[in-house]
Amino acid sequence: IKYEIGGVAFSCDDMEHGVLRGNARSPGSILSLLGLGCLAGGTFKKTDPRADLAVEPVDPRIHFALVCGAKSCPPIRLYSAANLEEGLQGAAEAFCESEVEVDAPRGVVTLSRIFKWYGKDFAKDERSLLERISTEYDPKNEALREVLGKKGGGLKVRYAEYNWDVNSK
Repeated sequence: IKYEIGGVAFSCDDMEHGVLRGNARSPGSILSLLGLGCLAGGTFKKTDPRADLAVEPVDPRIHFALVCGAKSCPPIRLYSAANLEEGLQGAAEAFCESEVEVDAPRGVVTLSRIFKWYGKDFAKDERSLLERISTEYDPKNEALREVLGKKGGGLKVRYAEYNWDVNSK
């Protein structure tokens, strides 16, 4: 399915990866799936006029607003220009509150696969990602702050299986 916007055709992938993710490659691209994502270019070629529409810098909270309809996806919300900032922040906090699990005694943090697939949109490495979640998206998660504050490492990040079943709620 493509949508014509301003006389130019966009697929949903074009909007997500090309525009909202700053012309990033899709984690679902063949090269990415084969572990060769570093060889894949952006969604749009440099000569494609749509490349000029790429959002920079990327706001990673979009991943809490974009919904594919699977059970592991964030819930559907309505956004407008007037409530966008508040809506994205609320979506990020609600998603992290329900999808970030911490086993503090074992030093294990389990995250949604969304953080694995789009990790570079959030932070440069896993520790920075956890720090960002702790300070910006899930500030009430004392167990996460406890695990991050432990000296000597031992922190382990796991990613939950993604439930692709259709969310009928």
